[in-house]
Amino acid sequence: MGNAQGQSMRKYLKALALVIALAASGCVSTSDRQIYDDLQHSALIGEWTGVMSFGSRSLDIQWRFERTNSGQLIGYMGQVDRGGARISMDNLIVTDNELNFTINGEGSYAGQISATEVVGTWTDEGLVQVPLNMNKM
Repeated sequence: MGNAQGQSMRKYLKALALVIALAASGCVSTSDRQIYDDLQHSALIGEWTGVMSFGSRSLDIQWRFERTNSGQLIGYMGQVDRGGARISMDNLIVTDNELNFTINGEGSYAGQISATEVVGTWTDEGLVQVPLNMNKM
């Protein structure tokens, strides 16, 4: 199994173990959690655009969220002028109305999701924080 596949499998198994533990504790039923996750993920599916500003410089940013054939949510990010959303999001986590992900070697994002907007902050590897708000296309 390739390194990326192995990491993906480990993430899947950790998430599965958490769902099983929560279901066993009675905090949430597995079917209720799955329905909720599906609704949250469906709101993200599609393309999003926004602007990241660094002083006088700005970058047009694009995100794209899709579902794999197995139903897993995946995402991509990139600069519009460099071909758009082509860089894979890692550690993509959607909980309640929160979106979190990393781009390995680049930084991380944390934001609040609404039906048409995600309001949040990009933190680069140097720990510089920049507001990044995205609108659904």
